[in-house]
Amino acid sequence: MFTGNKTTPDFWFELKKITEMKTTNKILLVSSIAILTFIITMLVVVRYNVNFVPATLNVDRDAEIVGSMNVVTEKREIGRFNSIRASGGIYIELRQGNETGLTIEADDNLVELIVTEVVDGVLRIRLKESVKQHKALRMEVDFVSLEALSGSSGTRFTSPTGIVGPALLLNLSAGASVELNLDVEKLNVDASSGAQVNLSGRVRDLFLDSSSGALVNARELKADNATVDASSAAISHVFATNEMSIDASSGARVNYYGTPATLNKSASSGGTIRAR
Repeated sequence: MFTGNKTTPDFWFELKKITEMKTTNKILLVSSIAILTFIITMLVVVRYNVNFVPATLNVDRDAEIVGSMNVVTEKREIGRFNSIRASGGIYIELRQGNETGLTIEADDNLVELIVTEVVDGVLRIRLKESVKQHKALRMEVDFVSLEALSGSSGTRFTSPTGIVGPALLLNLSAGASVELNLDVEKLNVDASSGAQVNLSGRVRDLFLDSSSGALVNARELKADNATVDASSAAISHVFATNEMSIDASSGARVNYYGTPATLNKSASSGGTIRAR
């Protein structure tokens, strides 16, 4: 603080400077407080908007349909088919017989979303929209003969009556799964992307291609001859009595059962082959 003579010009000059500095500091303090208050308010508003977005703006959440939990049954007439292609996480029970038919059991507001159509001998099953939650989403499919079965996106196939025929092609991907009892002469299996395949029964010739984390359990499928190509961390269990050829690579694992008369095997890039 200036302590000079109050009658001198210097005293009044210094006093003016001190007064101006105090005023400036007050202005800066008030401005700082205002700016800080504005920033805090904006942060609160942004956080509120992020956590409480109106449902009409939440596109991803609204894109999924929620089932009513009121289960109904609907029968549909379908034409003759020899192949099935399904997606959408539907549980499908296959029944071989003398006629074709289809029965849906699902939440009543989901039935109309299930598309079933026969195109060029292929029964196509899918959902029009994604379903988030439901009490039931299943169907029974009656068929006479089946040559190919394809599933993706979490679809599940079972066949309590078994499948009999000359040849069958299974193509499973994206988390689809099958649990089948078979009696066929020739079986081709292509499993990938986390698909799960559980097979039992009898087959003369088995051709298995598994990849990308697929899990194939065919130890209860009694094959005369088996050819296995496994890669990319797939796990396969196979059985054969006559001829077996195995190629495992890129971290895949193959366990084989039975005592094949002829065995050819090759493992590379971290692939493993083991007798069980």
